Amino acid sequence: MAEGTQDDGEFGRSADPAEDAAEHLAAAIGTPAWTEAREGVLGLLPDDEPR
Repeated sequence: MAEGTQDDGEFGRSADPAEDAAEHLAAAIGTPAWTEAREGVLGLLPDDEPR
């Protein structure tokens, strides 16, 4: 977990769900999971947003 985050002792997550998601997405870069993670995040954006 990034320095300065507030850990949830039981689950090891940040107190901010967006921060937790960003950390996990960044961790996927360069791994086989990256393509699927990237497409999942892009699927959350409105269709008129440029990729």
